[in-house]
Amino acid sequence: MKDEVKIWMKIGSSFNESVPLVKVRYSLEGEIDFAEFRTILREERTTWDNSFVEYNISEKVNSEVTILYYVVKPPIFLMKARDFVEKTILMEENETLYEYYSSIPNEAFELKDKYQRCETIFGGNILTKEGDCYAFYTFSQVNVGNIPTALVTTYLPNASKSFYDKLTKELKRRKESVSNPN
Repeated sequence: MKDEVKIWMKIGSSFNESVPLVKVRYSLEGEIDFAEFRTILREERTTWDNSFVEYNISEKVNSEVTILYYVVKPPIFLMKARDFVEKTILMEENETLYEYYSSIPNEAFELKDKYQRCETIFGGNILTKEGDCYAFYTFSQVNVGNIPTALVTTYLPNASKSFYDKLTKELKRRKESVSNPN
């Protein structure tokens, strides 16, 4: 199987008519343990993904099912760094992993002047087996403030490919460390 990333984008949804709606499909080879995958994406994200200025899981509600977190992404296109205050709800059913995330009220984390607060209108991840590989879908509609839509659509393909490259490298590293513990 060839590594691949496919991106779909359109402007607007029934939740917000002017903000881009994005869906990305990543193909992942090999067997994937869902619990480990969740850990890689959340608790251990900064060990393999250096694209954050700040990344904090602030609270786990209902054990591992709901997570509140705060992240700051670096500035792009000469604009302020962007911060996100979100909740993620995790579910697993019929060998499929689901994550749903959205913004929580701004009062949960104080807005810092040096950042642009972004609103995650909605987003999600789905990891499921498709044929001989896993498909990892992400979808989101995020209001990034004063960044023009044309710049978002220019930036997104490279950012998605960069994320995929880092994720597949980390999955491969973990698989090799299990195979060769020395």
